[in-house]
Amino acid sequence: MSALVLVALAAVGEGAARLTDARFPEWMAGGGQGVLMAGHPTRLWGMAPGTHGNGGATATINALGLRGALPELPRPAGRQRVLVLGDSSFFGHGIADDEALAPRLEAALRAAGVDADAVNGGVPGYSTEQTRLLLDEVGWSVEPTLLLIGNLWSDNNVDAFKDRDLLASARAGRSPLYRSALFRTVAVGVDRARGGEGAHVITWTRDSTWPRSQDRRVPIADYAANLDAMARAAHDRGVGVVFLAPVNRGLLDGEFDVGGALWDVYFAAQAAVAAHHGVPVVSARAGMAAGGGDSRDLFVDVMHPSAAGAARIADEAARTLLAAGWPATPLLAGGGAFDTSALHDDARTWALPSTRQQSIQSTLFPAER
Repeated sequence: MSALVLVALAAVGEGAARLTDARFPEWMAGGGQGVLMAGHPTRLWGMAPGTHGNGGATATINALGLRGALPELPRPAGRQRVLVLGDSSFFGHGIADDEALAPRLEAALRAAGVDADAVNGGVPGYSTEQTRLLLDEVGWSVEPTLLLIGNLWSDNNVDAFKDRDLLASARAGRSPLYRSALFRTVAVGVDRARGGEGAHVITWTRDSTWPRSQDRRVPIADYAANLDAMARAAHDRGVGVVFLAPVNRGLLDGEFDVGGALWDVYFAAQAAVAAHHGVPVVSARAGMAAGGGDSRDLFVDVMHPSAAGAARIADEAARTLLAAGWPATPLLAGGGAFDTSALHDDARTWALPSTRQQSIQSTLFPAER
């Protein structure tokens, strides 16, 4: 009889809890045939294999979920392989497969007499949190000899969530226990009893509205720690590392040379991690500026390099690598773990845009479809 009473109470509690409509973040943007971006079980979103529209061009996604043809495996003896990592700027938004940074870099290296190929590991919207997962799940399997890590824009973005919280929520959401609305409601109460600061996991939102908090997607210390972790993981595998400082039209035109911008601390953190490990940083800005001309010809919009812009960045990357003695010098990261304690975000305030339509995370809750 006691067991029956407990079951009845649990059923009533579950029914009442469902009225709160607590939800998990889950990909709500479809992912059907012809759609480039699709839900991913561990990284929130990824790219669907096939040929898809890409901002006026097309993008071919292979079976690994990466852009371009599948790399030759096992990697031919003596061949170098560069794995390019980053977000849509390096994936090649708005340009064709062979116009993106990776194939352009491959061509530049081969023109310099280096037996090398390059794999496009850029995924639109990816932060260092997601790129670390991509490396473990896919990246190492393509047998790179060098990582070219360009993550910065997505990490620096101000949005309603931190990526680490979203990823933790996604993991929690796969547990049968967390399918219970009653459990989630109890978790809300526990969190509030602790002052509301102990559980930033997004699982426990009380309704389906977009949260009003304003955070960097990846806080500055976490960003540096992620770069450091990828560099050290590469070292342990005998894989070299080079960082790539991205550029947009405003930076190229010098609009932020006086007064700075909110992303300055992220560029500084990237440079500090590179210096700690004794590896180069490729300057996309220097590469873009090298040929002169109108900046509008080098971007498809204010953020994404055009085919001409990607070619200039690729040439700069090749120059940086060769000047550093690569591949004879493998550019392995040195030193121990990077100390992030001295890193602080600047105190300037920011405001979310009036619409979150450009945020890839806006598809994570049904109410925002």
